[in-house]
Amino acid sequence: MTYRNLDDLYASSPDAYQELLQFMRSEFKVVQTKLALSLEEGDSAMFTHLKHKLFSTLNTLEHTELEDLLTHVKETIGKGDHAATKAGASHLNAQFSQLIQSVDDRLSQLEEARVM
Repeated sequence: MTYRNLDDLYASSPDAYQELLQFMRSEFKVVQTKLALSLEEGDSAMFTHLKHKLFSTLNTLEHTELEDLLTHVKETIGKGDHAATKAGASHLNAQFSQLIQSVDDRLSQLEEARVM
């Protein structure tokens, strides 16, 4: 995962960049909760919708690992493989926690750069 694309895009507007990252963090928390709910309920349509909503953001961040995991979990739901879906849900939760921590770290880096 990288912030290179966003760094380049927002180089001249650090305030807007910080606001974007804060928004992304908030949305990632919401999506993390909704994905877990969709997996608990076996709601393939909701999961697919959320996966689609995340696609461009994950693509921008070049977070292929999470994109691949979402695709894999979607396939397990389609196959009715409950054990694999449960394992995937656990991995998704861990990946989202890491993603949110990464955004927090990036926000801290931006704040430190402002102070200097």
